[in-house]
Amino acid sequence: MSLRTGAERTWLVAIASVFIVLSAMFPETMGFSVIGFGLIGLFISLLFIAIVWYWGKNRVTFTGPAKTAADFQLIGYVFFFAASISLCALLGYPIQTNRGLFFPEEVIAAGSLPKMHALGTKVGVYLVLGFLFNFLSVYKQRGVEPK
Repeated sequence: MSLRTGAERTWLVAIASVFIVLSAMFPETMGFSVIGFGLIGLFISLLFIAIVWYWGKNRVTFTGPAKTAADFQLIGYVFFFAASISLCALLGYPIQTNRGLFFPEEVIAAGSLPKMHALGTKVGVYLVLGFLFNFLSVYKQRGVEPK
């Protein structure tokens, strides 16, 4: 992508790629951490609020296709946020009776494995819709003149 676009910040893509590859090396023995999941959820929520805040401030300056592209972008972000919230419920939600797949014996004992499967499918659909609307945003922006 960087070669095609002549991006000046190729190193950002390289850093993100290295992080993704290294994350595959995280220990498989990492257990469930309520504090860890809580902090992750807090950061996701705060970042989502910040995205919506700045999106709203920028959107008022757009017209025509740029405004539509911005709308598609926000819809995509909403689906990504819905997927992240659903993943929390799917994997581990300690204040519910059914605490999620980090506690498989409780899921099986409660007979809620079908609910977990359905929730996993919802996450997949939310991710597809998030990517779809972000694609539509980028596609719509292609005809917009840069300022």
